[in-house]
Amino acid sequence: MNREALRWAQAFGAAFLAAGACVSFVVRPFRIPTASMEDTLKVGDRVLVLPAAYGLRFPGTRARWPRRAPQGGDLLVFYFPTDDRAEVHCTGTQAGRLWLKRVVGVPGDVVELREGALYLNGARGGAEPYAKHTAPGPCAKSPVTLPAAEYQASWEARRLDMEVGDGVRDHFGPVTVPPGAVFALGDNRDASCDSRFWGPVWDRYAVGKAAFVYWPPSRIGFIR
Repeated sequence: MNREALRWAQAFGAAFLAAGACVSFVVRPFRIPTASMEDTLKVGDRVLVLPAAYGLRFPGTRARWPRRAPQGGDLLVFYFPTDDRAEVHCTGTQAGRLWLKRVVGVPGDVVELREGALYLNGARGGAEPYAKHTAPGPCAKSPVTLPAAEYQASWEARRLDMEVGDGVRDHFGPVTVPPGAVFALGDNRDASCDSRFWGPVWDRYAVGKAAFVYWPPSRIGFIR
């Protein structure tokens, strides 16, 4: 290859890499791996995620500017909120894996589930046309009880499922969403491993907002 051709090849390669980097700031693909978001999203759906919805991420860090926190109703794509690769949740280790859930509580909100029904700040949650329940009834309430402060601390530390048990699916809280975090649930409430079991999603783990289904063709459209 002569020098002129080599320069063109280098320029093309640099432009290709730069374009790829720019695109990753604007949009990112994600494949739905489980049924936890049905009927909103089906297993195998491929969605476009908008990383910039919560601010641009500085390369090599989890810092964003300008920082925009997730809002209630957002379909949030995030890294599982732990850096401990030995920590087990939802039948396996999850650190570094991408997840998608719906934001139902923001900082300061008091979240509770009574017999499977969502309560925010002491009142029954508003209309949730996306929420789905498939179990014939609420699961059994755990006989284990914790003082309110200990319950909150256990939840924030991702220990609640181990200390109280799976009854938190339908009998949860109340907890207060801490600053810099959100409470996220799967739309398919009886088949979702989410903030009820492993605690809040901290802002630093947020990747972006899921906005559009681009595959399969029969399901193309904006996500609600």
